[in-house]
Amino acid sequence: MPKFTALKRLLLICLAGLLAFQTACTTDLPPGQPSATAAQQSGTPARTATALSETPASTGTPAEITPTTPPINVSADRLRGQVIRFWFPWTGSTGDLVKKLVEEFNLNNEWKIVVTPVQQGSLDELSANLAAAIQAGKPPELAVGYLHQALEWEQQHALVDLTPYLSDPQWGLTIYEQADFYLPFWEHTLVVGRRLGLPAMRSGMFLYYNRTWAKELGFDDPPTTPEQFHQQACAAHQAMRLDDSPQNDGLGGWIIGGQDQINYAIPLGWIFAFGGQVVKAAGEGESPYQFAAPESAEALSFLRQLYDDGCAWLAESPYLEEPFANRLGLFASGSVMNALYQSEMLSRAGSQDEWTLLPFPSPDGQPAFDTYGPAYVLLSSSPERQLAAWIFTRWLLAPENHARFVQATGSLPVRQSSLEYIKPYREYNPQWAAAVDLLPYAWGEPALRSWATVRWALGDASVQLFRSYYSLDRVPELLEYLDLTAAELHQGPEQADALNQPVATPTATPTATPTARATSTRASTAARTPSPSPTP
Repeated sequence: MPKFTALKRLLLICLAGLLAFQTACTTDLPPGQPSATAAQQSGTPARTATALSETPASTGTPAEITPTTPPINVSADRLRGQVIRFWFPWTGSTGDLVKKLVEEFNLNNEWKIVVTPVQQGSLDELSANLAAAIQAGKPPELAVGYLHQALEWEQQHALVDLTPYLSDPQWGLTIYEQADFYLPFWEHTLVVGRRLGLPAMRSGMFLYYNRTWAKELGFDDPPTTPEQFHQQACAAHQAMRLDDSPQNDGLGGWIIGGQDQINYAIPLGWIFAFGGQVVKAAGEGESPYQFAAPESAEALSFLRQLYDDGCAWLAESPYLEEPFANRLGLFASGSVMNALYQSEMLSRAGSQDEWTLLPFPSPDGQPAFDTYGPAYVLLSSSPERQLAAWIFTRWLLAPENHARFVQATGSLPVRQSSLEYIKPYREYNPQWAAAVDLLPYAWGEPALRSWATVRWALGDASVQLFRSYYSLDRVPELLEYLDLTAAELHQGPEQADALNQPVATPTATPTATPTARATSTRASTAARTPSPSPTP
């Protein structure tokens, strides 16, 4: 029987190559578990998640300190005048803020440390340039990247384990300062007992929900279960069918995504909400991915049934703010970082509708949403420059400084104390505030280097799920394809061949050409950070 490479099997999922492999090119991307502390405070039990790292990771608490860690043996005198380079991906107003923060640090730090900011254009560009810099033996001392990128850099050039810096009595963070970080964000960069970074920014994928329209349809409360979600989405669809416009009979309900592009964080959020996990504890040489699980099948079957019932639909474009603003869907998939832009679109449409952000409803009362974002990572250099980079990182994450960054990006705070500095922003942006209140239900993504490509396979498989030629009974087959693809992407085709079984080749069906979004509608948001796929 023929052997399939990872690319060929991905093409099978995409039906004979109609959906090409995507590469990560944005900065608003998505192991973790709901924050136990936040969940206890809200009276909601937290679902337990297993470690999602390549090998079992330490899962201590934010207050954990290793007493035996030796102190950082660098005197303040040796710090004086150190020059370090800081590579970051942010542009527009966010990039301007970062440069301003660097300037303030350079002027005011007592050691006269000088940070040189280097803007890289995007995380993909930064990662490629960093690989070249490592090869040339001239990497920066501090960089920003997602964990799957950091794990790649770790293979090329040892990253600095931040555990000794955190624990140091002179230079570190107290147990209270460490406990101030939201637990899912804090734990995500702890891999195999090594602290590979500190969270720089976090976003999340939610459901946008039109409260005003829902009340007109007879629903006073947002849905909390999949059944309630189905009921409200179908009521909105039925309202479209009964109005005087036949052109919108296929609309209403939930706007999933674009016809040819679905953000992978959407199905991932639903899988989490149904109690599923996409990784498992794996032995040496085994694939850690487990998409073909009962919870994942239940989640995707629910979504396909919703689509079959006409209560969920795909837009021509992956940008959903405009159709949501025009009441073409009661629900829409959306990032927290696009909340202000969504409010702007409602204003442009002349809408007075009240709307909010929701997590993905759960059958067991444990809603969930996927979170993602880059971290600050230190690259090996001299002891003096490493400490200087650590001091600057610590300063960037000080609550008052991080609060400024949160307001500039619309991202989620990584520290609870930063909220004290964002009270006016919280009042001005109630949808963002709603997302912050949902942080007890935040889940993180796999701490695996292969997640860089496996996530795109999940997004492509989701597109196939909603194709007209697909059917509900093929969901298990789709998940099996996804597991085989993930195994090959994680292990390489030769190592994964032992897991492969001969499969039938699906029949190719033409797909629609995605509609490009008008440039004018994006002009005012050039500084916004995009979301984890080419759609925000």
